[in-house]
Amino acid sequence: MNLSPRFINYKLGVAFAGIIGTLCFPWLILNNLFVFLGYYGAFLSAIGGIMTADYYLIRRRRLNVPDLYSMTGQFRYTGGVNWAGMIGWVVAGGIAAYYSDYAFVIGFPLGVVLYYVLMKTLVLPTNPQQEIESGFADRFLATSVGKSCVHLGQGAFQRMSVSELALPVQVAKTSTDESSIPASARATRAHCELNEHHDDDRTDYDQDKAADQHRQQTVVRVDARLKLLCYRLNALLGFSHGSSPCEKNRQTSGRGNACVGDSEGCLLRPQIGPATRWCGS
Repeated sequence: MNLSPRFINYKLGVAFAGIIGTLCFPWLILNNLFVFLGYYGAFLSAIGGIMTADYYLIRRRRLNVPDLYSMTGQFRYTGGVNWAGMIGWVVAGGIAAYYSDYAFVIGFPLGVVLYYVLMKTLVLPTNPQQEIESGFADRFLATSVGKSCVHLGQGAFQRMSVSELALPVQVAKTSTDESSIPASARATRAHCELNEHHDDDRTDYDQDKAADQHRQQTVVRVDARLKLLCYRLNALLGFSHGSSPCEKNRQTSGRGNACVGDSEGCLLRPQIGPATRWCGS
């Protein structure tokens, strides 16, 4: 799906994953479980080293969050691929897999070194990163300094502290002076209120729909059980099944009174034995 989202939708992606997963014979992994875990851990350790190098060494905990959601931002690199990461992952993971007994010990530090060197020499000269070019400005810090990047809509983000995030909900709702509320807080409040209203409507709709389905299922089950009980009573008492519902009509025969029908052919006239009043007086 990520390689070709225009041609591969969710259903087709699931089908491909099922087919490829089956052709890989995953049940045979159990016969070689530790071998599989060795190779898997080798390439996974290289990824861990690359992530550590990028966040702590290259960017020093700074991150340009808005560009993460931009198709033309700094993280597009070369044709959408960061070749420093790809080369570092393949080389470090391959060497670690060759020495699978020491996979993590080799893969992690080798991933750190290769990625750092390749980024400095191959990628960063042609793909500048704002958090690095700014001299590691504090405006790119977030969680590590108690801030969160809040999406305000239209691709706009705002760094807010915990108290600022609570302001639209706690303070702004009780304040009559809109000018005293920061613009970012007002935008966040409107966004939160819209989402809350939408979520409430959706919850009410889902609850009503579930209740209707439950009532329908209950009626069907009760109706089926009543019909089954009627037919069993017919068979037990020797009654015949009617072809259409009747309304407790009374018929008088030479041997007495007998009630013909209850509902849906239940409790019709007896075929044998003396006539009896079956439906009350």
